[in-house]
Amino acid sequence: MIKYLFPNSIDNDYKGNKAPMYLFYLVTAFTVIRSIIHLVSPDGGAQSIATIPLHLYSKEASDTIIHMFAEWGLSQLLFGLFYIVVLIKYKNLIPLMYLFLVLEYSTRLLLSL
Repeated sequence: MIKYLFPNSIDNDYKGNKAPMYLFYLVTAFTVIRSIIHLVSPDGGAQSIATIPLHLYSKEASDTIIHMFAEWGLSQLLFGLFYIVVLIKYKNLIPLMYLFLVLEYSTRLLLSL
C-alpha cells in the first residue's frame, strides 16, 4: 500500500484499476465547480447551498460569512488545480490524492460533531 501512496518515481504511469482514476476526474470537476460557486456567487454559497440564514445576521456578520466562504472557495480552487495537474501529468499520485480526500472529509465530519 505504501508503494502506491508514495511511488519511487512520480510520473504519469497509473497502474491501478481505471475506475478510481475516472472517479477522480469527477471529484476534480466537483471540486473546481464548487470552488467557482463559492467565489462568484453573491452569497458565496453560504445561504443558497449551505442554507445559512444570512438575513438573520447583521450586514457585517453576513459579509464576514460570505468572505469566509469565498476564501474557502479559493482554497478549493487551488486544490482543484492541483488535482488537474495530477490528472494531466502525475497520475500515479492519484492514490495519495485519495488519502488527502479521505483525511479532509473525515476531519470535516469530526469538526461538525
